[in-house]
Amino acid sequence: MHKFHKRLAPGGFLFLGHSETLNGLDVPFKSVASTVYRKI
Repeated sequence: MHKFHKRLAPGGFLFLGHSETLNGLDVPFKSVASTVYRKI
């Protein structure tokens, strides 16, 4: 996830599947919806 974060544009969005989550991971994304995260 950290490599993906580096390549994502500032303020970019990450869309995950409904069975996926970033909960419990130390990654710089903010939850926008249940499976949508935004780069911070």
